[in-house]
Amino acid sequence: REFEVEGASGRIKVRINGAHEILALTIEPDFLRSEDPSMVQDAVVGTVNAAFRQVTETLDAEIEKATQAVLKLDDLRHRIDEAGFDLAGWDADRSRTFIEAEVARWSRLVQEAGIKAE
Repeated sequence: REFEVEGASGRIKVRINGAHEILALTIEPDFLRSEDPSMVQDAVVGTVNAAFRQVTETLDAEIEKATQAVLKLDDLRHRIDEAGFDLAGWDADRSRTFIEAEVARWSRLVQEAGIKAE
């Protein structure tokens, strides 16, 4: 999936994919000639960052929507209830925060125990 973002009033265009890889970067030649190089650099960085945010926000929203749809399936809901789990319906930010905290916690325990991957 690809996304395109414009910056500097359309004088910069960035095409990016869902893996945050820049596929194309277009800068109007007149913009390069008419501006201070540091302003052009700032505009490029700002446009690329806006593209990264668009990808992240779009994919997070789609994952959240798909997750909520799956969690509404009766069979899955029944199995989860039978297993004794409580679904909180976390949004993407809360899920990311939880996962990051768990990874940090378990990483620390693995390191302290001296466990090595084979």
